[in-house]
Amino acid sequence: MKKFLNLLCCGILVIGSPANLLLATDYYVDASSAAGGSGSAAAPWTTITEAMNSGSVVAGDVVHVATGTYNTALGESFPIDMVAGTELIGPGDHSAVIENGGHMISLVDDGLGHTTISGMSFERLSNSTASWTSGMINIDPADTGGMIDITNNHFNAETATNSYYTFISASQLPTTLNVVLNTASFGELVSARQYYDYEEKNLLIANNTIESLSWQGIDLSFSDSAQVDFVVMNNTLSGGRISVELEASEDSASWAYGALLVTGLISDNTIDGAEYHALDIELEMTDTDARCRADFYIDNNTITNAQYDGIN
Repeated sequence: MKKFLNLLCCGILVIGSPANLLLATDYYVDASSAAGGSGSAAAPWTTITEAMNSGSVVAGDVVHVATGTYNTALGESFPIDMVAGTELIGPGDHSAVIENGGHMISLVDDGLGHTTISGMSFERLSNSTASWTSGMINIDPADTGGMIDITNNHFNAETATNSYYTFISASQLPTTLNVVLNTASFGELVSARQYYDYEEKNLLIANNTIESLSWQGIDLSFSDSAQVDFVVMNNTLSGGRISVELEASEDSASWAYGALLVTGLISDNTIDGAEYHALDIELEMTDTDARCRADFYIDNNTITNAQYDGIN
């Protein structure tokens, strides 16, 4: 339980913190501004793409995004490659909208500090040809260091023609990923994967509202040699489920990275109308090495109207 307390304290203390670096520079983007701006408050850039490709924005800087719709018609080039260690901050009222049919933000963490996306709205268009596994925000760490906060954003795929979308996709986890206080409609909020890495990973998914689901709202999958501490707490899901899959092959313990070690807390979530099991925990563990271990604490969740089992 001490690990959970450390993870929760870490997430609570860092989210929204302005202290990426003491020498941070503030830059500005405004869809209504004239072309050719410098990124200053008086002459903002027109697109987020322009900001991230400028060469001026570096780790520790903050990019403020004004009310407006940011899409290809405006000049955005998707996916937008976000500079690691920066903050992308919208007004927080869902009025700064990134709109596209596929990937919107590509985030490759290279260990440069603390990356934040907050106060933005993400809208998936109906002409999407992207795979359902494509995240609106796609995280693919190139390094084991770094922290990523995705907080107070709105995600929506209501107008999309496909029936199932992932909003935040992580093919591998950074050292710490916090997904907190977001709202999501018509899609899966988080799909996170971790395998073959000796570094311990911390994952916090808390206080999110996920509605109008047809499948799962939170999907976690950890396999051979992953070492993860995760907390899923105080989330509200309507129509979907929380899924956790752990898989260790017969030779998992022989990998140089070490065996599968996962500790998880799933607590105080509200899940209504799941079309499958509300909490679906799948374990495929080998007993050939005691180092392959999964410790789960499932406590005080409210489950109503699940089509099958509340906990499977």
